[in-house]
Amino acid sequence: MSIFKKKKVNDSFRPRRRLSELEKKTTSFDTDLKSLKTNHDAFRLGTTITGTTAMNVRSAGEKNANVVSDRTKLHKLSDYRSSLGILLSLITGVSLILVLLISQFVYSPKVVANTDISNEDKNQIAKEISSYFNGRPFEAFRFMVNDKKLTEYLRSKIPEVETAYLKRDNSFFKPSSFVINLRKPVASWEFLNKTLYVDGSGTTFNKNYYSDEDTKNVIKVVDQSVSDNNVGKSVTSERFLTFIGTLAGNASKFDLTVNNIVIKANQARQIEVYFVGISYPIIFSIERGVGVQLEDAKRSIDHLKSKGIYPKYLDIRVSRQAYYR
Repeated sequence: MSIFKKKKVNDSFRPRRRLSELEKKTTSFDTDLKSLKTNHDAFRLGTTITGTTAMNVRSAGEKNANVVSDRTKLHKLSDYRSSLGILLSLITGVSLILVLLISQFVYSPKVVANTDISNEDKNQIAKEISSYFNGRPFEAFRFMVNDKKLTEYLRSKIPEVETAYLKRDNSFFKPSSFVINLRKPVASWEFLNKTLYVDGSGTTFNKNYYSDEDTKNVIKVVDQSVSDNNVGKSVTSERFLTFIGTLAGNASKFDLTVNNIVIKANQARQIEVYFVGISYPIIFSIERGVGVQLEDAKRSIDHLKSKGIYPKYLDIRVSRQAYYR
């Protein structure tokens, strides 16, 4: 028998205040346990346990587990930064492309000719170049310029232009330079009190941009078969021009120098050639070789001179036969 027995306390004798506190704790615990059972979403895998069940202290987002963890915040921040970086890269790329396009735009054409021409002539050519691009906006960028089409357009407007092309370099935001090669005459045509020039391709044009020194050997041709509507078109064949060039180049071998040439109306296959020091013309045929005709001309001139005969003309179109009047 224990001397000191623990007295059994009857709850009915427990002070009301202590009993009340115990009941409150028991009630609170039961309520929290019930809440945890019913609100099981708070303990899902991968979510953060928020709040506490002790002493009625709860998190504001505990009910729906909406509180975002620091790790999730870092992921979202990283995604935001990546999206922002991509957007900035796109904006930068588009801006660079626009800058490059603008820098390649053809504006204020600058004419660089292969011979000295006046500023007025340069401005006229530049104006036509601008007109060409105004009608073709998609070609108004340096990398889109079609030199062949540009040349054809300028030829139709300015017959003196032989070729034209864009001078391609690495310059940016500078006027575009266009190299213009102007036709150089090999012969000058006179008709209807006008003067035309012809280049090696047989194309006629109105103005000679070269100096007298550069064109001192140009053959003077008086063409009585040309009309006004022939300007800018080939009025002779390459064979005809070759004949004239060969005639002028080989005449010196026979102590002869070509002064000028006359093409009679409706007589495109023959020419009248005037030599320096010879008062009468000599009729040549473009169907025969230049060399043999020059040889016949020299022999006939010497023969007539020895006889003291100065005819109105000398015709050597037929091989080994010369006629004069």
